[in-house]
Amino acid sequence: MKALNVRHLLVIIPVTLLIALIAYRFYDKASNKNNIKTQHKKQSKEIILIQPLIKSYSEDFVSYGNLEAVAKVDIHTKVESRIISLYKDVSSSVSRGSLLVQLDDKELMERINQKQAMANVVRASARQDAILARHKKLIYQRALKAFRDNIIPEQELDDSKTTYEVSLAQATLSRARVREAEAAIKEVETRLKETRIYSPIEGIVSERFLDEGSLVRPGQPIFSIITIKVLKILVNLPEKDIHHILNNKGKLRDDIRVIVRVDALKKTFPGILYRIYPTIDTSTRTAKVEIRLDNDNRILKPGLYCQVAFNIITDSKALFLKKKAVHYDEIHKKYYVQQEDKGIVKITEVKVSRDDEKDIMIISGLTESDRVVYPYNSYLSDGSKIPVREKKSLP
Repeated sequence: MKALNVRHLLVIIPVTLLIALIAYRFYDKASNKNNIKTQHKKQSKEIILIQPLIKSYSEDFVSYGNLEAVAKVDIHTKVESRIISLYKDVSSSVSRGSLLVQLDDKELMERINQKQAMANVVRASARQDAILARHKKLIYQRALKAFRDNIIPEQELDDSKTTYEVSLAQATLSRARVREAEAAIKEVETRLKETRIYSPIEGIVSERFLDEGSLVRPGQPIFSIITIKVLKILVNLPEKDIHHILNNKGKLRDDIRVIVRVDALKKTFPGILYRIYPTIDTSTRTAKVEIRLDNDNRILKPGLYCQVAFNIITDSKALFLKKKAVHYDEIHKKYYVQQEDKGIVKITEVKVSRDDEKDIMIISGLTESDRVVYPYNSYLSDGSKIPVREKKSLP
């Protein structure tokens, strides 16, 4: 009995497995057919054709440079002295005429007092010499009258004249000494004024080189001040591209958009084409172009590395296609489109150039009358038949 049951099992199990395998194959084929039908329906519903358009475009020239302050001034002294007070520090805002530094002025004050005392002595001596000269003049005038009246001899007249001329010369010398003493006072007063140092520009302190109590010598910098409300970038424009930024009169064009990208801030800023330098660097065949940027909010910092893009409107025209209709093959590093030819897909290689947010320039591979699948459909291969809804031009 047990042998009979084993025989039955040996027959039943293979038959059951065979039936299951046949059923699975029928089910799998049915599923594939349904998937293909669904896929074809999806393709039929979504596939449309578009044509490239010829349109004008703008040229973009990209260069790189560093942000710089438009003006930078090093603050230094003309006199040797010790720093008593520093009224500003790094990052301090300064206005034109702000007091920055007070130097030790005790020695100069003492010198002024000495000069003024000496000047007072010289002035007193000059007044005395002037009085004496006037007195000698009166004596000479009386002697001249007496000589004419034959009262005194000529020798006495000559002696009186000589005495008057000597006193007159002495008075003139005394006046010169007074002027010299006053000039010496003004010189010390000027040096005294130089112990108080003011800012010549409005800006911000970028560097401080010395501390309070330091001995500073003439020409030695104390502060560095820069203007940051407006910043500049100097970029090198290739010689062959200079004509793009100049008008027919050789002046800078005013319709050029300049976009400055600062990667450190992950932001872009509008710039102004400010000037082009008058000479060409013969070693690089480039010209310096200066870009200016407003920086009222002080986000930008001098020294930041920037990308500068010149967007130049031209009269040039080219063929453009929607970017979604173009496929980039990363393995072969090539661009392809699915060109329609009598209802059949033809995978066509195209050469491309610049692009914008939606469109890409086609250099070769397509003409204005060609039609391509939009968007690129990965389910379609070369030779596939496609039912389509046409779209004749770019939206």
